[in-house]
Amino acid sequence: MASAFPIPIEFDLPNTHWRGADPDSLEQADAFAVALRWGSVADGFVPILTVRGTYGVDLPSLEDAADSSVESLRSNGASADLIKRTRVESEQMPAIVQLTEVDARIDGSRFDLYQAQVIETLIDATDRRKRVMLSFTVTCKYGQFAVVGPEFESFMGSVVLGGRISGHDAIQV
Repeated sequence: MASAFPIPIEFDLPNTHWRGADPDSLEQADAFAVALRWGSVADGFVPILTVRGTYGVDLPSLEDAADSSVESLRSNGASADLIKRTRVESEQMPAIVQLTEVDARIDGSRFDLYQAQVIETLIDATDRRKRVMLSFTVTCKYGQFAVVGPEFESFMGSVVLGGRISGHDAIQV
């Protein structure tokens, strides 16, 4: 079953090519939102966008969460190289934006992929120890990134958390 999330989150998919999908059916049960970019299947790979999150007081730092994401790709048998990582400073909603090049084997086929990811933390205004950590990720074939990358940036500009605009509408990957 897809994960629920403790604060309201709203976003718009970038365009009509993107459609929501059931996280469970795509083996993304820890995600609370998944979308696929139909009409852009390139040699058997459909771009996927996922939204994950957690809430608590003992969450990892943004850097540790970003490192863990890259290591998770490697532990699943992919070759993963971090291409770029940028920290976006904000008192209430800091973020890390990273781009990873991934050489993956899926169902016996080899794919050269790009994964863009924004990991952000929303800090509780009444108790700074409490945080919400969100991970927004898009994965596509290397050749699709010229189209999918700007669509992901558009998606990030539409994110509203707990009734607040994320402030990351200028995110560039």
